[in-house]
Amino acid sequence: MRLPIGIDNSGELVTSKDLETGEGYAYADKSLFVREVLRDGSKVIVLLRPHRFGRTINISMLQHFLAAEVNGKSTVLLFDNLAIFKEPAYMAAQGKNQVVSISFKGGKQTSFKACMEKAKIVIADCYKDHEALPTVSDLRADERRDFNAIIDRTAHNKTP
Repeated sequence: MRLPIGIDNSGELVTSKDLETGEGYAYADKSLFVREVLRDGSKVIVLLRPHRFGRTINISMLQHFLAAEVNGKSTVLLFDNLAIFKEPAYMAAQGKNQVVSISFKGGKQTSFKACMEKAKIVIADCYKDHEALPTVSDLRADERRDFNAIIDRTAHNKTP
């Protein structure tokens, strides 16, 4: 049994196999958490869990469930052997959403300035990952300029 130490991507956790033994990672099926979130209907959900209790992997599971593709890989078959698969009403939502997921995990900077720089990098990378979402026809010229400035990390705070 392989323990998923350091794995924070639910797609990788569910699909990875050892090349020699074909053995996957030990995995506690928490897929019914998706049902809880969808059933809740709140605009905001706060996940309060102690350090190392699965916040990041649960968010990753939600992302993999709601999006059709994550990091260029299809999510269609990821849930076929999990408990949520036996819930057709919820499986109907699988892969039907655009998902933007940002994680500041690993952002252990020693100063506020370094923290802000790291946040800019994380947000710029997120914009790059979703660059295709807004098309030229969707954005005004100033919005496209701001979008590109964030990607290039040349954007500055605007004062009201």
